[in-house]
Amino acid sequence: MSKHFLLFLPLTLYFLSGCGTREDTPLNGAPAGTNVKRPSTITEIVGIGRVEPPDDVVPLAAPVGGIVSVVVRRDGDSVHTGDILAKLADATERLATAQIGQKLITQSTQVRLDETNVQETLARLANKRRYAATTAILERTGAATKQNLDDADTEIRTLEATLERYRAAVSVNKERLKELQTERISALHEQDLRVFRAPSDGVVLDMTLQVGTAVTQYQAYAQFAPRGESLIRCEVDELFADRVAVGQFVEIRLIGNQDVVATGAISSISPYLRKKSLFSEKANDQEDRRVREVIIHVRKASALLINSKVECFIKL
Repeated sequence: MSKHFLLFLPLTLYFLSGCGTREDTPLNGAPAGTNVKRPSTITEIVGIGRVEPPDDVVPLAAPVGGIVSVVVRRDGDSVHTGDILAKLADATERLATAQIGQKLITQSTQVRLDETNVQETLARLANKRRYAATTAILERTGAATKQNLDDADTEIRTLEATLERYRAAVSVNKERLKELQTERISALHEQDLRVFRAPSDGVVLDMTLQVGTAVTQYQAYAQFAPRGESLIRCEVDELFADRVAVGQFVEIRLIGNQDVVATGAISSISPYLRKKSLFSEKANDQEDRRVREVIIHVRKASALLINSKVECFIKL
């Protein structure tokens, strides 16, 4: 018996046993005269898939440009929402924030001084009004002159004018204080933009930043996988494309390994056939074959890495 026959026989037996074959039937839609056939009875379909995050990989863009001063996270690091990924140099922004902070202190002091002046003027005005009332009584009895009463009235009007001026100063300086507070918020925001943070819980996949390098605004600096139940984008050969259905149970195995590393179920199916795309190395690789794409939601996927190539055993 030749060596070629011995090699071919096990492969034939494996294919027949894996598909649970009883008899062959012509493939629906096969051109006349072709010998393309598929097993009429199969128990599972094997497709090749790729592990993806639930919301796909997200490119992170720099909100502002600058020079990288610190890189906190690297490829593969798990992060939570708001965790710092990297920082840009921010000496200018810190100085601007400090200057506005100093102006705020000065302005707050001025407002308190104006308010103190208002309170003092109110006290003096109340005292002068009491004096004027007493003078008016004395003037009627001849114990005070009309000039004394006129002088008291003049001082009252002067104090009232002073009070209005101090009150206006309080109002103006409070508005200026609000403006400075808004400027400080803006300065702090500009400063915070130079700190790159994780948009959600997830994993950093491709951090390209290096300390000392320049980054432009909106430049993609990392790839990010949001945390959640992983999914697998799987391609099923057109020979068995009509046998897949939503809800079918799927076992996931690493390429070349018989151990089941995860399980899942088909959650959606493409309504049409397409060219093989997931793992084709060339643009025209196997253009004569079509595949149907299925999405598998995975459970117990701790052993799977994002972008891992896996085999999907779809149970029929």
